[in-house]
Formats: sequence, C-alpha cells, structure tokens
Amino acid sequence: MAKEVKVVFVKDLKGNAKLGQMKNVKLGFARNYLVPQGYALTVTKENLSLTSGLIKREEHRKINEKKAAEELGKALDNKTLSTSQTAHDGGKLYGSVGVGDIQSLIRIDLDLEVDKKYIQLKSPIKETGEFKVPVILPEDITCTITIKVSAKD
Repeated sequence: MAKEVKVVFVKDLKGNAKLGQMKNVKLGFARNYLVPQGYALTVTKENLSLTSGLIKREEHRKINEKKAAEELGKALDNKTLSTSQTAHDGGKLYGSVGVGDIQSLIRIDLDLEVDKKYIQLKSPIKETGEFKVPVILPEDITCTITIKVSAKD
C-alpha cells in the first residue's frame, strides 16, 4: 500500500504549498485533511486541467486586486482629514480618535472604503494636532494620510 500520494494544491496552504504546486504528501494527510478541506486534489489529467483554470483565475484576480489597491492608494496619499473632538484646555481629548474613527472619516470625506486592518495607527490619538497615519493596502502599497484633530468650540 502506498504511503505517499501526489497532490496538486487548489488553494494556498500557509506553510505548506501555493496554488498549483504539486507535492508528495502522506496518504493520511491527503485523505483526511487536504482533500476534504478543499486544499488539494489527487493528480489526474482532469484535476490538472481544473487546476490550470484555477491558476489563471487567481492570477487575474491578483492583477485586479493590485490595480484596485494602487488606485485607492493614489486617492488616499497625502490627503488631510479633519475632525473636531471635545478637549480640555491643554489640548488633551476627553476621548480618543481610533482606527474606526479614521475609517469613518475616509468614508465620509473621501467617499472611499478602507478596511480597518490597513490603517496602521500605533495607538489612539488622544490630543489635538496633526498626525501622520500610514495606510498599508494589499500588495504592499503604502500611503500616508494626515489626521488633523482640533478642539470643539
């Protein structure tokens, strides 16, 4: 009985394989995990042609994702967004401006959607002033926005 089987991966499996990669794996790993979870198929002519179609679609998706990220990066880069918050006389805010607040400012002021995970705010803003905030989009596209926090009258 064969102890290993050759599989072709139809999804990336972190730490093991990328889409389209062929590997010899333990029979139990293939039968009990890879195939049922949809990560891999055993190597046959039909499965290889199916995989080549999946690879082409994935490459096309990645190209479109990169274009979208580049356009979003250009739209965001060097923009200044303003917010006014309740503050003490010394400029300390009663609350703070966090990632969710910045995401809302981008949505309202620029009419753009940016996921919170891309906004790289080290810690919430707790005082008035101007703060540079990096935004790291997919495909490692980086831009910087300025958040201007002022005290409410």
